[in-house]
Order: sequence, then C-alpha cells, then structure tokens
Amino acid sequence: MDFVRRVVIINISQILTVPLDKKKSGAKLKKAMSSRHCSVKYLSLYLGVSEKTVKKWLTGVSFPSVSNTVRIRQVLGVTMDDILVEKN
Repeated sequence: MDFVRRVVIINISQILTVPLDKKKSGAKLKKAMSSRHCSVKYLSLYLGVSEKTVKKWLTGVSFPSVSNTVRIRQVLGVTMDDILVEKN
C-alpha cells in the first residue's frame, strides 16, 4: 500500500487559542524589519515566498504560516511576542 504524504500549511492564528490582531501584528513586523534594515524583497527571498505575500502580512491581510513565523524570528532576531499582537 502506498502512502501519500501531505504537507499542511497551518496559519499561526489557527494554532493559537488567542485571537490575534492582523493589522497590529503586521505593523510590528514592519517595524522589526525596518529596525534591522530588512526589505520586503530580502525577506521574501529568504522565506521563498512572493513579495506580495510578505506585503499581505505587513498590511494585515493575512498571517505567515507557522514555519515562516519561525524563520522570520530567526532572520529578524525577534520573539513571537515581538511580532504577534492579541486582539483586545
């Protein structure tokens, strides 16, 4: 019997039980990128995603996947608390 492996990309907001504010989180990510002189182009190349995808994160349209969140933490030297904001 052949088994098919499936890759599931899970959005970080689907794992956390705390509702997150996409716009505020995007603003914090943008600030972290700016303070480390990290461009949208560089981050997109590092993560292997399109610039459009990174811009969606920065504008609060969507969240990065869990794996991308981990890599963002690595490249920017930030914690999840530094870039994710709970809804009030």
